[in-house]
Amino acid sequence: MASLVSLGKRLQRLYFPAGNILSRRFTDDSMQKNGVKKEEAEPFILYGLRRKIGISPQKLNLVARQIRRLPVHQAIIQLHFSPKKAATVIEEVVKETLKRAPNRIKSQDFHIDESYVGRGIIFKSIRYHGRGRFGIQHKRYSHYFLKLKQGPPPPKKTPKKEDHRSFRTLKCIQAGPRTIPNSL
Repeated sequence: MASLVSLGKRLQRLYFPAGNILSRRFTDDSMQKNGVKKEEAEPFILYGLRRKIGISPQKLNLVARQIRRLPVHQAIIQLHFSPKKAATVIEEVVKETLKRAPNRIKSQDFHIDESYVGRGIIFKSIRYHGRGRFGIQHKRYSHYFLKLKQGPPPPKKTPKKEDHRSFRTLKCIQAGPRTIPNSL
């Protein structure tokens, strides 16, 4: 038994010369000693979700797109003053996700990296019309997913200005105005 323990210790020293990596806590100082700079450290990521929301995915996606790539405090302000029902649901998810952040990280350090919607189940029921007729009523549900990332939001990409006109149209513009015979 003693030989197995000593073998384990020898293997540990061989493969982990700086001590047991799995149990060692990584702090900013230990990361800088090991050659990892503070700026290169992985940003802290938080995930949040809510399932079976009684709003259609199209309506929920309108609000989800509105807050993408915004800092969290700006997103909460946008959601708070939005008159849509979906905004209150998304605001609750953002606040719940922020509560799970460690105390050492401020809530202002996060930005919304991903905010997207998934389609849920659809209940179908009968909607009665006049004269004994009926239609099908759809009650749509959706799922909302959120990813908060530590750090400033990425810069906006400026689209390149491209002329989408055809070659023929460009040639006519370059030729200048022309008169059409037998016209008014």
